[in-house]
Amino acid sequence: MNDLDRAHHFARSLRMIVVAAARGAALVYLFRGLSTLVGGAFWYMERRPLLKAGMMPSSEAYEWLYEGAEQLLPAVLLALFSSALAQWLVPAPRAACLRCGYSTEKLTKPVCPECGSPVPLDRPEGD
Repeated sequence: MNDLDRAHHFARSLRMIVVAAARGAALVYLFRGLSTLVGGAFWYMERRPLLKAGMMPSSEAYEWLYEGAEQLLPAVLLALFSSALAQWLVPAPRAACLRCGYSTEKLTKPVCPECGSPVPLDRPEGD
């Protein structure tokens, strides 16, 4: 296994950790949002007679809906875009000359055209 293979393996592993962390955070936001909505619904049902009688301001009656939605939005975004977030945070290493940094992805000869140093032509599959 060469250095580039190790770097790709490490990047893939790190991406999996980032995706798992993002999806775990999405679950936390989901449970908090749902508990806020359920608790708010019970709160509203208990105080509904007070609202109808005008003994309680109606501006407070629906705050739980907004709080629940504020917590569900990050849950949805994190769940949908966790893979894209991981790719953005952990870019895949590119095949490059170790001496000068010239991209060796499309080389046909095992020699860097920029500095003349030998480069391996074996590249990992995927990514």
